Amino acid sequence: MAKLIATFIILTSLSVSAQEKPAFGEQRSESGIRHSFLITGNSTVIVSENSTVELDLKGNSRDGFVLPGGNVLVSMANVAKEIDPKTMQVVWSYRLATENKELGTCVRLENGNTLVVERGVKPRLLEIAPNGSVVVEVALQPETD
Repeated sequence: MAKLIATFIILTSLSVSAQEKPAFGEQRSESGIRHSFLITGNSTVIVSENSTVELDLKGNSRDGFVLPGGNVLVSMANVAKEIDPKTMQVVWSYRLATENKELGTCVRLENGNTLVVERGVKPRLLEIAPNGSVVVEVALQPETD
């Protein structure tokens, strides 16, 4: 079996000019294979296989995935949302419950539902159907003294 090694180098130096290096990094691979990739955190962008910004969702995010159909599922500003990158339209969303303080990860499950994690007074895992209804709720034990 061939060994595939790919290295993504994220540039953090503010002294590098835009002409010298791409804004979010460049890809290097011993085998020459390149892929686009999603960055979440202080920036939420997809970097193309040519190391250029392909999509910029303008905001901080906690987690995200590029779905098989090309849409992006991301947890931003306490909303889990699926965005069509061609139109930038939100095609699905779930907003954090008012009693909680933070929406963590969101993951699309094989059955088409979405798993989200809420943190706060009532921490829980939720499995949410495409129509927005909660299918499963699992209470989590909060960290306490």
